[in-house]
Parts: sequence; C-alpha cells; structure tokens
Amino acid sequence: MIGEKIRKIRTLKGLSQDYMAEKLKISQPAYSDIENNKTKVGIDAINTIASVFKMEVNEVLNFDEKQVFNNTFNENSKGFFNIKNFLMKVLKRKENLI
Repeated sequence: MIGEKIRKIRTLKGLSQDYMAEKLKISQPAYSDIENNKTKVGIDAINTIASVFKMEVNEVLNFDEKQVFNNTFNENSKGFFNIKNFLMKVLKRKENLI
C-alpha cells in the first residue's frame, strides 16, 4: 500500500514524520495516518511527498524495496533508485549536522 512505501522511503532518506508533516502542512498524527494507511492520500499530497523525497511521483507509487536491495549489490544498475548515491548523500548531510 502507498503508506508503507512512503514510510520505507522516508526512513531510507532519514527524514522524520514531523519533518514530513511540516512540509505537507499537516499535523504529525495526520501524517502518521497516511503512513499507516488510515487516510487516503490525495494527488496534491503525493506530489508534495515526491518533491520532498526528490523523486518522481511514479517512483514513489512504484517503489519496491527489492529494487533498492538489488541496486545495492549491482553498481551498474540503471534502476530508478541508486542506493549507493543515496547513502553517500545521507552521510554527507549527517556530517554537516555534526
């Protein structure tokens, strides 16, 4: 379901529910409901979520954690989600915070 995909991407990107809620201009509990599939997600919210994730909407909708796993072990992969580059960005961002 879309909420589970959003949660997995958010977690991989190291973003908090509070941060996402702020970007969507909703409360953290309302955002939690999105991730727990307790509320339907409108196209505007999906567009905003994809933008925050720096992904295309179709990448969010079609997100597959198996693709992330496969890209981790295949540096030549042309998949939509390159985990190696992603992890390098996360490490750089964390270093900047320290």
